[in-house]
Amino acid sequence: MLSKGEQEILTVLSNHPLFQNLDEELLQFLADHSQVCWFEPGHLIFREGDEAGTFYLIQSGQVALEFFLTENALYTLETLGEGDIVGWSWLFPPFRWHLNARALTRVQAIAFDAAALRQRMEADPAQGMKLVQRFSRIIFQRLQAARQRLAQTAGRKEQSR
Repeated sequence: MLSKGEQEILTVLSNHPLFQNLDEELLQFLADHSQVCWFEPGHLIFREGDEAGTFYLIQSGQVALEFFLTENALYTLETLGEGDIVGWSWLFPPFRWHLNARALTRVQAIAFDAAALRQRMEADPAQGMKLVQRFSRIIFQRLQAARQRLAQTAGRKEQSR
């Protein structure tokens, strides 16, 4: 029998677009290898270069994805919120974060054990491919959004000349 927490996670996963219509056994595996966590404002959730062993589903709050333009200049690439997935570096060797993630507000998230999920995906390539395709859509959407922001920024600089 599932605990109340496990049942709540399973319900959240079942209703999230990334996980909808996945095999029940895989959903249960995800629920079994996850936990609810909280981050206070300013908390660095992960740091560029560190091992990427987790990814997150934001349930509430806001998270900034950041990187250093220079040694002292931090740039916010994107702000994510409720329902967004944070982190995909766990999918690609060498499994290191390419950005920082910082809580802007109090954040409640579900943290997933990415190493366990990678093993599961290798053991069941068909289910693994479904997840990779779904994560790829998120990556594509984020890259397109970053491209639009870059184009807007470049357009503003051209207008100011």
